[in-house]
Amino acid sequence: MANYAHEVIMMPHDLVKNNIEILYETAPDVEVYNNIFNELGIFFKTYTKGKFPAIAALSALREDKLFKVEEKRLNSLLSALQEKVDRLDKDNIDYKFIRTEEFARIVFDSFGKVSKDYREGKIKYYANLLINYTTVTFSKDFYKEGIIESLSKLSMEHILVLDTIYNKHLEINDEKIRDFEEQDNLCKDIISMDIWEICVNTLCSDGFIRQVLGNCSITNYGLKCIELIKNH
Repeated sequence: MANYAHEVIMMPHDLVKNNIEILYETAPDVEVYNNIFNELGIFFKTYTKGKFPAIAALSALREDKLFKVEEKRLNSLLSALQEKVDRLDKDNIDYKFIRTEEFARIVFDSFGKVSKDYREGKIKYYANLLINYTTVTFSKDFYKEGIIESLSKLSMEHILVLDTIYNKHLEINDEKIRDFEEQDNLCKDIISMDIWEICVNTLCSDGFIRQVLGNCSITNYGLKCIELIKNH
């Protein structure tokens, strides 16, 4: 059974790799990107009398079709997944769930998010999330797609802030006591107050933090998210 579980989990690796190769073989020719580059260059020269910084970036990326960048990210994710699969407790695998269409969809959804996410430091979080979803502990969780979508939008600073609040919550260990006050900066040695406020405000609007009259606490959704992406 353990060998079969390993085989099932590794199936997406070969399948995705084949699909990636097909994608590269059928990718638009470099000439397409050259045309886009030229048209954008004309536009920005007309309206800004100079070359917009993004055009220089596009110029550099077009030579490798951008797909090479995406391939590198996906390979990094697959390597991280392989390492974690090798250390996975086979007795905690939900064998029924990993054979479902739902699991296949969250795998490929995560691959898609990783390929487009320029913050490569988040790859380890996607890997933790996917591995955790293969386990009995997390496979029954509601709204998996929401967690994946939320992760794709979070910056490294957001994750740092949420993780710091999570640790503070565990330290306090009392649901009746707030985790922090609105004016607090629990990451003051790492990020500025301005960035802290932006992160807290967006985490509140996305449901990770509850804020009432200046008193702030991490929500169950926030707890679930940080446990999925941080721990394995």
